[in-house]
Amino acid sequence: MFFSMAQNIYSKHGYFDENLKIEREKLNRTKENIFQLKEEVGNNFLKSDRNCHKCWYSLSQLNYNSIYAYISSNNKPIKRSYDETLSPLQKLLMGLSYVNIHLLTIIYIKPFRLVFLSTFLAIVHLCIYSELFVDNTSSIFYTLTIGICITLFSIFLLFKIMIDLLMIVHYQSMKKILLSK
Repeated sequence: MFFSMAQNIYSKHGYFDENLKIEREKLNRTKENIFQLKEEVGNNFLKSDRNCHKCWYSLSQLNYNSIYAYISSNNKPIKRSYDETLSPLQKLLMGLSYVNIHLLTIIYIKPFRLVFLSTFLAIVHLCIYSELFVDNTSSIFYTLTIGICITLFSIFLLFKIMIDLLMIVHYQSMKKILLSK
């Protein structure tokens, strides 16, 4: 399931990377235009005559920061599509990290190194998910890299658990054989 989702997301990387840059550039131009208007209104408000003063006064009372925040939040269709595409994989990876930590704490008495590694992978994944360090670029490669690490760790953990269980079964069968003689 992980690999099919990863392949689907990887195939869309070029589209998202290119269109997210275009979307960011449009929002930056819009921001520049809005704050340039704010500056012009401030300059013209002080220089205007009595008749124009009423018009410039109403424009000077606008909250340009909230206008930009509203435009910014509502004009990100590519970002929303990007988040909708990446979200299922990221949620799957968080669930897998949680299951790994839960299995380690249930099965092993002192799994410090394994729990530390699993927790470290989960924290790195949370940072990528929240776009803490990569807010101006697409995080597809980061998500896929941490996804591969979490998946490989999970496979390693499953093999380790199976080997340990086989050793316990072997030990118990040897114990039965020795006690029966």
